[in-house]
Amino acid sequence: MANASFEGREIWGQWARVEGARRRLERELDGCMDVVKLKELQDWHKPLTALNSTVARLNTDGIRLYAWMLSNVHGENLMRGMLVILQHIDNELQRRHLDQVIEKTILEALSCIQVSSLLSTKCKLVLGSERAIESLLKFTRMVTAPEIVTAALETMVAILVDSSENMRAFERRNSVRKICTLLKSQGLPENIKLKCVEVLCVYLRPETSVESDRRRVEISTTEKKRKSVAAVAGEAFVNRLARLALIE
Repeated sequence: MANASFEGREIWGQWARVEGARRRLERELDGCMDVVKLKELQDWHKPLTALNSTVARLNTDGIRLYAWMLSNVHGENLMRGMLVILQHIDNELQRRHLDQVIEKTILEALSCIQVSSLLSTKCKLVLGSERAIESLLKFTRMVTAPEIVTAALETMVAILVDSSENMRAFERRNSVRKICTLLKSQGLPENIKLKCVEVLCVYLRPETSVESDRRRVEISTTEKKRKSVAAVAGEAFVNRLARLALIE
C-alpha cells in the first residue's frame, strides 16, 4: 500500500512538472506571437530572449514537449510572427544603421527560428518561403556584424535539412551564387567560411524530404545540384565539397 502511494505521488509529481513546463512555454510562446503588436523596437527582443532562455534550460522531456507544442499548437503562428519581425527589421534597417537593439533582436529571432525548424517540420515549411530565404540572405551580407552572418547561415542549414521544398525556394532566390560569392569574399573570417561550406554541403546532400506525401514536392538530383554549384565555383571546388559531404 505504501509503495502504491509512493508511486502515485511520483506520477503526480511528474505530471505537475510537465504541466508547469507546458504553461511556462505556452505563456512565453504567446508573448512571442504578441511581439509583432509592440510599437517600440527596443521591446521586440524581450519575449524572444525569455523563450530562448527557457528552451535552453529544458531537459530531454521538456524538449519533446516543446516539439509537440510546435507541431500541434503554436508552431505555424510563431514562425509567421518571426517572419513579420524579420520584415520589420528589414524596414528599420532601410532608414537607420544597425545598432545593439536591432542586432540583439535579429540574433534572438534567428535562434528561435533555428531551434523551431529543427524540432518541427511544420515550422520548417513555414520558414521555407522565398521571403524567409531572402531575409536570411540579406543578413549574410552584413559582414560588419559577423555574429549575425554566422547565425543566418546556421539558420539556413536548419531550414534546408530534410526539406526538398525549402531547397527549391533556396534555388529560386539564386542562393547558391550568393553563398559562393560570400565564401570568396576577401578578408572573410574563417568561421564564416566554414558556415558557408556547411550550407553548400547540406545543399548537395541527396534529398530525403520529410514533407507530407500529400504535398507535390520536386526532388532534385545531387548531380543537378553539383552542376549549379560548379557553374559558380568550379568543378574542383565541387569535388572538394562532395568529399566533405560524403557523397562521392
